[in-house]
Amino acid sequence: MAALPLLGLGALVMLALVLLAWVLMLRTGNAAWVDVAWALGMGALALLFAALIALVASLRVLTRMSATLLFWAAYVLTRPLGATLGDVLTKLPANGGLGLDRIQSSLVIAAVMVLGVWLMRRRDAR
Repeated sequence: MAALPLLGLGALVMLALVLLAWVLMLRTGNAAWVDVAWALGMGALALLFAALIALVASLRVLTRMSATLLFWAAYVLTRPLGATLGDVLTKLPANGGLGLDRIQSSLVIAAVMVLGVWLMRRRDAR
């Protein structure tokens, strides 16, 4: 019987991130319960999920971890990030949001997406 290889620290961190994200996804599509549990504002929680995705991207560049594992880790983390950013845009300011309606928040998201595509095309053109 072959011995199982020991997991490196990066793989353990990745496993923890994936498990956290799955718990968030299975618990609810809305990240507000995490906001209450951790006593973070929605903006700080959105930054946390964005930082976790940045960590996954950094692990892809800096390590030899499985690209498949890292892809799925980033993919799973996008749902709680999206839910939290949606909360930031649509919740009332008294609840830590910006108070935008659905149309306004959709326009903000569309503008950010168009800006991102434009910046990537500009970078690729150089």
